[in-house]
Amino acid sequence: MKFGILEVKGNVDLMPSSHFPDNASLYRAIITEADEIHVQLDYHDVVVPPYSILYVSIETALALSKEHEGRFYFLYFTEVFYRRTSFDDDLLNSPETFNTPQGFNVVTIEEELREYYASQVHFLYDVFSHKNLVVFNDLIHGLIKQLLLLGSLMGKQEEKLAHHVDADHEVVRSFRGLVEENLAVEKSVAFYAERLAISPRRLSFACKTVLNTTPKQFISKCIVKEAKRRLLYTSDSVREIAWKLGYEEENNFSAFFMKETKLSPSTYRKAYHGRG
Repeated sequence: MKFGILEVKGNVDLMPSSHFPDNASLYRAIITEADEIHVQLDYHDVVVPPYSILYVSIETALALSKEHEGRFYFLYFTEVFYRRTSFDDDLLNSPETFNTPQGFNVVTIEEELREYYASQVHFLYDVFSHKNLVVFNDLIHGLIKQLLLLGSLMGKQEEKLAHHVDADHEVVRSFRGLVEENLAVEKSVAFYAERLAISPRRLSFACKTVLNTTPKQFISKCIVKEAKRRLLYTSDSVREIAWKLGYEEENNFSAFFMKETKLSPSTYRKAYHGRG
C-alpha cells in the first residue's frame, strides 16, 4: 500500500521511476496552480497549464523537461491503496482520468472551482505531511476521489496534447485490460498472447520495454494487488479470497502470497489493521 503527495518547487529533476522501484504500479498526477509546467511523457514534450491536473497512467514514463521552472504538487498512489469499490474502479479506468490511449490526460479547472480545487489539494498535502496516515486513511481516500471526480466530470483530451502512442504501449495497455478482466480464471501468458493475437515473445518484449518486467511477473503483481485489496477492505476469509482469485486450495494461494510478499495473507491483514 502506498500514497504520497509532494510539493515540488523550482527546477527540480523529478524522476518517479528512480524514487519508486515499483513505479509500474503507481498512478500519478501533477497538480498545478498558478504556474505552467513542462513535462515529458514517454519522451514527448507536454505543457500542463495553470490550475490543471495531469493524470498519468501506470505505463507512461514521466519526467520534467529541462526547461521546467515553477511549483506544483506530485500525487502518487497504488491501486491497492485507492480501489475499494466498483465506483473507485470506474474512476481509475475513466478515459477522462488515467485510461486514455495517449497514456495521460490534462484537465483544466474552471475558474469558479479553482478555490475549492486548491483547498482540497492543500488539505491533502497537509494531511500527508502532518497526520497519521493510517488514522486518516478514509479521509485521504475521499480527497483523492474528489480530484479524480474533477477529471471525470470535466476532463476532455485536447487535440494539441495528443501524441503518437507506440506499439509497445498499446500492447501493454491491452494486456493490462485483459488481465483485469480474466485474472480469476486465466493466469497463463500464452492465453493473453493468443487473445492479443501476438506471440508470447512479442508480449514479453513489450512488457520489458514499457514496464521493465515480464508478463508472468505482471500477472503475479496483479494477483497480489487484488489479494491485498480484498484483505484490507473486505471481510472475506482467506479461503474465500483464494477461491475468488481462482485458487481451489487455500494453501496454494497462501504459498503464492508468501512468496511474493514475504507475509502470509492473515499476517498481512493483521499487520495493517493492527496499525489502526
